[in-house]
Amino acid sequence: MHMREVVVLTVAMAWPLTVLAAGPPKTCQPDVSQSARLEQAQQAYRPGESGESVRLWDALLRDSADGPACRTVEIAWRIGEFLKVQKTESPELALRFLNRGIAAHVKGKPAEDWSLGKVLKTTGHFFRRQRDMESACKSLSAAWRIFSTLEGAAAARDQTRAELALNGCPMPSLPSP
Repeated sequence: MHMREVVVLTVAMAWPLTVLAAGPPKTCQPDVSQSARLEQAQQAYRPGESGESVRLWDALLRDSADGPACRTVEIAWRIGEFLKVQKTESPELALRFLNRGIAAHVKGKPAEDWSLGKVLKTTGHFFRRQRDMESACKSLSAAWRIFSTLEGAAAARDQTRAELALNGCPMPSLPSP
């Protein structure tokens, strides 16, 4: 019983940032220019006055469509993670960018599912912030399913399972092969 309390406490304290030991392939990571543009948008961010950042993020996501789809998903996740720690920002703004990442995902490329799993996990956080537990549980369940099928994703799977329990979500099952 005490061990479970420690796990829940650890997850509750780690909730603001999604930390995953492994990750998507290098091709899914933003290039140097895109990373600089992400940093520029974060520097321009002002709580309650996010217009300049939104404009920069919109342009970045639009431009990233020329590269691998998983890179757009990864960039959307990074925007969502940045907005996650901005407690004064509405969840709707983050969900707008995260949903663009979900829409950009290409099915059938399992190695690229890492980024989608991260986006879904972060989306679950924002649904929880809106007190939409049904949507939060669906997002976390989908992330858990993805991490359960990826090699090297045990830590991500276990962290997501703990978040499912923390939020009172039913434990999902894997589809039959």
